[in-house]
Amino acid sequence: MSNYSRFYLSLKTSMIVLLVGSAIGAYIAWDYPYLIIFHITILCIFILAVWLLFVIDIVDEGIRLYRVSLVRWEDILDARPIRLIGLRYIRISRKKGLPYWLPLNVNRQEDLEAEILHVAPAGNPIRAAVESASNKRLQIDAATPRD
Repeated sequence: MSNYSRFYLSLKTSMIVLLVGSAIGAYIAWDYPYLIIFHITILCIFILAVWLLFVIDIVDEGIRLYRVSLVRWEDILDARPIRLIGLRYIRISRKKGLPYWLPLNVNRQEDLEAEILHVAPAGNPIRAAVESASNKRLQIDAATPRD
């Protein structure tokens, strides 16, 4: 039995998903007002699915994303932090298969970074990517004025 830590998407990320979904639904339903109830129902189901499925598990063997896909530490060839529409990810290249996009916009973001650094083997490319992403986050936080 392996130990694991579980992380969920942050409120910011969930709200972005909600806004994008709402915009698409409003565009579709604009000329069809009777689709509004259908749109609201689908949006609620989508939000629930995002919250339940978009989970990151850090386990002894590697990283499990969305409760399904596991990338083992030894399968990671390269990892680099990137931003996509203001959201932070680590793009992980694997020995086989498509790249893995690890979202960093989770609740307890600092804990996720610390857990990866604690569990990932020394010399693994994801360690350098997490340290780089963490340093960038700290620089942005330091530059942000506080009220």
